[in-house]
Amino acid sequence: MLKKNTGSKMFKNGKHLVTTAGATLSVIGLSAITVAPNVSADAVVNSTVSTQQTTNQTVAPVSAYDQAKAKEQQKLDAIKTTQNDDIAQKKADNTKALEQKQQDLEKEQTALPAKQAQDLANYDKETATKEAQQKLDTQKAIAAKEAAQSKEKAAAAKQSTTDIANKETELNADPAISAQAQRDAATKKRDDALASAESTKQADTKQVETKEQTDTKAVNAQAEAATAAATKSRDDKIANAEYTNNNAESVANAKQAQANKDAKAKQTQADSASLNTQQQAIADAQKAHDNNATVQANQAQVKASQDDYAAKQKIVNDILANTPYVATPTNNLTDDAVMYDEQNKIHRTENLPTELKQPKYNERQDKGYGKFPLYQAVLDQDTSEKVNGALTDAQQKELADYALTLINSWRKSQNLKPVIWTQGTQDVTVTSSKLRANLNMGFDHTPSDLIRPAATAAGLWSKGENMGVVSKSETLTMNNLRVAILDALTNMIYFDASSANLHRLNFEKAEYMGFAVQPNTNTKYPNYAYYTLFGLFGSNDSRPVESLSPVLTPTFASTYRANVNPSQAQYQAATTSKNKLATDEATLANSVKVNDEAFANQTKAINNTYNDAVKAHETTYNEAVQQSQVTRDYEVNNAQSIHDAAIKLANDSYDANMAQINKDKTDKLNEIATTAENQLQNIKTQYDKAAAQAKSTFDTEYAAAKDETESDRQARHERLLADFKAKEAQKLSDLENRLANELVAFKANEANKLTKLLEQRVNGRNALAASQKATLVNFPAHIEEVMASLKTQLDQEYQSLVATKAKEYQAAEAKSQSYLDSINPEVIALKAKEAAQKANAKAGQQIVLPAKMNTNYQGNNNQNTTQAVALGTANSNFQTTNGTMTRTKQGLPSTGVSSSSIDFLPSLLAAGITAFGLAFGFRKQKYENKH
Repeated sequence: MLKKNTGSKMFKNGKHLVTTAGATLSVIGLSAITVAPNVSADAVVNSTVSTQQTTNQTVAPVSAYDQAKAKEQQKLDAIKTTQNDDIAQKKADNTKALEQKQQDLEKEQTALPAKQAQDLANYDKETATKEAQQKLDTQKAIAAKEAAQSKEKAAAAKQSTTDIANKETELNADPAISAQAQRDAATKKRDDALASAESTKQADTKQVETKEQTDTKAVNAQAEAATAAATKSRDDKIANAEYTNNNAESVANAKQAQANKDAKAKQTQADSASLNTQQQAIADAQKAHDNNATVQANQAQVKASQDDYAAKQKIVNDILANTPYVATPTNNLTDDAVMYDEQNKIHRTENLPTELKQPKYNERQDKGYGKFPLYQAVLDQDTSEKVNGALTDAQQKELADYALTLINSWRKSQNLKPVIWTQGTQDVTVTSSKLRANLNMGFDHTPSDLIRPAATAAGLWSKGENMGVVSKSETLTMNNLRVAILDALTNMIYFDASSANLHRLNFEKAEYMGFAVQPNTNTKYPNYAYYTLFGLFGSNDSRPVESLSPVLTPTFASTYRANVNPSQAQYQAATTSKNKLATDEATLANSVKVNDEAFANQTKAINNTYNDAVKAHETTYNEAVQQSQVTRDYEVNNAQSIHDAAIKLANDSYDANMAQINKDKTDKLNEIATTAENQLQNIKTQYDKAAAQAKSTFDTEYAAAKDETESDRQARHERLLADFKAKEAQKLSDLENRLANELVAFKANEANKLTKLLEQRVNGRNALAASQKATLVNFPAHIEEVMASLKTQLDQEYQSLVATKAKEYQAAEAKSQSYLDSINPEVIALKAKEAAQKANAKAGQQIVLPAKMNTNYQGNNNQNTTQAVALGTANSNFQTTNGTMTRTKQGLPSTGVSSSSIDFLPSLLAAGITAFGLAFGFRKQKYENKH
């Protein structure tokens, strides 16, 4: 009978924190062990434990294997039938979709003329409204323009009347002019004109005379300077000739040195020019190299491939960047409280982890009991089913899928085989949950008698269970239960010290499991909504559990985030683009290599040309040096002749220069005098003309001078007023004409707006009608194009479905074959033989049992060894009740040794109790009151 083993309880800060751990050691049947000669008991223990699964499998009868083959073929046939149905349904759906689309398009085509007619009517109505509005706007604009012009005319007429009145007032105040005043004015006007003419004549005369003196002085100075220069040139040449004659050899030597220096400079210049040519040629070659069309084309291709790869990779990266995070357990743990970061919060299904993670915490706070809830179930984006009361078998299986996913991920991290989940283990565990609910059981382990009938009927033997709880809440969903499973498993695996880590050992040693959720109606535990049951099983006879019912495979990890990750096609597109980029980069590298080699060869040729030119320059320099030597010898030998010729040449040149200097001086002085004389005569003529004009004007005005009578004044005033009025009238007339022209232009512009609107209305209607006609004419072709595109899309979907089904069937075949291989007697026999050979290879080890255990096995050495081996390989045949072992069905000696007093050495725990089935209850630690 299985009983709960109560663990620690703790009270803290007035709140009851409960942790319990119930432990059971359940029974499993094993075949007898025979010790081979010269093989130690310890060796047999180790080999037997490691091959326990193989020992159980070897007894599968051939008939069972044949039956399994038939069942597997039936499964495959069922899959094929379902796939064929799916493919046929897809084909029918495609046909139906094409027919529906064809009907929709034909209906649209039938309704098109009426729709187009309505569109034309709407267009006419809309444009007619715009035309009427434009006419109204034109009338209003013209009226406003005419009103503004009338206002402007009135203002101008008023201003003109005011200006005329002011002018008349001014003239009325103007007195008559006397004859003496007129004569005085004429006399002053004459005197002023004569004074001005005299002043102008004197100033212009002085300017001419000053310029004549300045120009004459400059010509004399220029002639004197030229004479001095000619004299110096002559004297220098004669002195040079005398010096040259007296120093012929030294001069010749100096000239030779200079000639050699000039030749060297010429050589250096030529070398520099060749160097520049070489450098320019290399620069041109470098430019051609840098602008190589092939390389640039390949670079462009690489850039395009890089952009293409970046774009395709960005699609994958963007999807990954927006992929919901997978939650991790909080590390913010203390004795009294817990805090959560965003990474610890579970908002929706995609945040659920599929692997168990160990939180980090301060070990001084580890009191040996479970931790606070390690994940915060926010679930504000939860779309999973709501649950209330008993769950359906489908919901139980869905939660078991998640529980087995977490357990097997942890077992994989421990290098353990996955625990096996079958339909039988699942059904028995669900049955257990229903029986418990009917008995109103609370947080207590399931009695073995309660579950035994269902387990026996399924060919199973219950080896125990682990339990967890789900806290009550106003609304619970499937994801609430998943989070509770996640938190319970994390605590059982990583915070199980108060239960001696026996929950974890249960999961570590488990071979076959089921999972179910039981609703809680027990008032003893009012804060719990559900209990989670982790059932551990073995076979009730020699048959392997997986042969008793179909093996179930967890699918949660592979499906729950499938819709938020990049597709295989997107990954493949990025990979293909990346591969093309690598190919293009290789092509670019090769073209760069070819281009570099061509550039190197071209550079080599340019350098060779440069070296040849430098050698030629050196030859030319040597020839020039030889020539300067010849010239030097000639000049030394002919120095006197050269001296005489130089003296004569210097004198002749001086005479010619002086004659030209004197001629140039005389010509320039004559030109200066003539220019000055002409300018003075022109000044006198201008003065005489101005004086005569002043006198003539004076005589006329003096003779005409007389006193102005009142009638003369009135006449003069009337003429001036009439002239002013005429100007004002002209201004008003000009204003009238301008405003009239503006009004005509304004009206024409407004009329043009209406004309353009009417043209746009007609043109727009014609364009709309033409477009409608084209749409009507082209609609059959449009229908064909749409139908062809849809057919192509549906065909692609159909082919994709066929390919997917083929892959699924291949995977099912492979899985079926793998399963059949695992129960094939021939394959199992071969593995058993290999395992036995490995076991027999171990020798020379001694088994060490605890002192209290050894006292219970007295007798000869052979008997003790045999009993030790039996204990080491069959100790899972015991149950623990309240911590005490009792004998069950194997007939071994009874013992009263307490489990807490056994010396659990690491070697004995690894070899002696490996096959123990540990079943412990786990109660999730929480505050009874919400905090």
